[in-house]
Amino acid sequence: MEADQLRMENQELRKTVSTLTQRINVLEQEKQALMTKKEESARTPSFVPRSDTQELVRRLEESERTILYRQIEHERVLRELHQSHSDNLARLQRSHSLEVSKLTQALAAKDTELDEFRDNIQRLLAEIEYLQKSTVRH
Repeated sequence: MEADQLRMENQELRKTVSTLTQRINVLEQEKQALMTKKEESARTPSFVPRSDTQELVRRLEESERTILYRQIEHERVLRELHQSHSDNLARLQRSHSLEVSKLTQALAAKDTELDEFRDNIQRLLAEIEYLQKSTVRH
């Protein structure tokens, strides 16, 4: 039951990682678009008022910082998700190992029980054979 829960958590984590990865890609595209605008601003003819260019550069730098902060946050979340996934996987492996150990012990107990049962059958057969021989003699 715990294994199913861990699998479901694992699936949710994978979905979250996928969503965050897609978001990072979008942010990278936005960053590239802003970089392109910044390069275009640098090539803008001199008749564009300097204050407008400075405002564009300031906004671009602010956008770059925002993208960088978001990217750092997404990377942190991805690390946490990876750690959580690793923890869940380790827990699942421990649970599986424990279950295998219990089943192995149960199987060994059944093997022992079966061996005892076979021994009892062999003794009974030997007794029956002995009784048959002894009744034939009398």
